[in-house]
Amino acid sequence: MATLTTVVTREDVVAWAARNYGPRHAEQRVSEQAAAFVVDTNDDAVFDGHEQPGYGGVSIVVRKQSGGYWQVSHDPVSQSVYLAENDRALRRAMKTAGLDPARPTGTIGTAPPSAVTRAQVVTWLATRRGWRHLDDRITDLGWAYLVNTQPDNVLDGKAALSRDAGPLVVAKNGAVWALPWSPETVSALAAQDETTFHNRMFTAGHPLNPDQPTEWIPR
Repeated sequence: MATLTTVVTREDVVAWAARNYGPRHAEQRVSEQAAAFVVDTNDDAVFDGHEQPGYGGVSIVVRKQSGGYWQVSHDPVSQSVYLAENDRALRRAMKTAGLDPARPTGTIGTAPPSAVTRAQVVTWLATRRGWRHLDDRITDLGWAYLVNTQPDNVLDGKAALSRDAGPLVVAKNGAVWALPWSPETVSALAAQDETTFHNRMFTAGHPLNPDQPTEWIPR
């Protein structure tokens, strides 16, 4: 039997989990499968026994052979990703679940891929929309850019807000999600990372597939 080449260790993943989700339960969050590590993204209160695990949401799956990680849903189609017995099966399961094995959300243990810049978002908007206002539509959330899609005359103060123009969220890896116009999305937009954003959208009743964005900004 061939030995799996591993470029990321459990210690690497625990350290990453501690940075992203806090140090108190970092060890407990990380479980090891044959070809990947899985990071539980539930709140600390769940590990403390004060809350029940949330239904739905996502976990982080870290491919041992590359250190790349993906946000994986808990739906039935995605279960094969968690159960893959080798790297080939993992990659095949990812494709079945709508994930691209060549495009991780990020990478643990190596330098992350270059982030999409604000200038690239402006250029993308200029080619996709006929707006006069471009740069002033964009708010940097840290992990993503928030794009106001209201018509130009609204931004000029000459018209009322349109409820048909929900915001766009552009993650720094280039993934784009179109959101509904809804008060329930406000909490999601206050998230400090992409995983929390998706979990809050699910809780708000507007679940998004984190593995299938509306579109991608070309890199």
